[in-house]
Amino acid sequence: MNKICFLIRTSILILIPYLLAAQKNKSSEWQLYTEVAGIEIFYKYNECHIIEEGIHQEHVLLRFVNTGPYSMYITWHTQVFYDTFSIIDNTKENKFMLSLDGGELKEGTCDLGETKGLKIFSRFLNYDDKPTLKNFELTNIQVNPFY
Repeated sequence: MNKICFLIRTSILILIPYLLAAQKNKSSEWQLYTEVAGIEIFYKYNECHIIEEGIHQEHVLLRFVNTGPYSMYITWHTQVFYDTFSIIDNTKENKFMLSLDGGELKEGTCDLGETKGLKIFSRFLNYDDKPTLKNFELTNIQVNPFY
């Protein structure tokens, strides 16, 4: 088991420079962000309109898919880069976790009660003078068996 954890962590360290250099396609279709230890991570840009709340926003939705047969526990940090500021620290406010059974997928939606970490605010659709997301990175991605 220690050898598997070592291989997973080594793979993550090797992938980080490639992930940081990757240009993300601003698509409304699911795009593969990365795959780590049998967990596929996808993203897409989505307009979210919740009329009764007066919300008109664009979000990046994330989808995590466990392609293996075993339950896994995933942790990661989200770093965001807006046109006027960035949030790139690895504090607990930017750390997220998710468990997936074998073959399970979980994805972000526009719902207000959304599982934290499955969507990233991109921009307001009804304001032109507010910050806009320029890029995002998922860092320190760790995948471990869930017992």
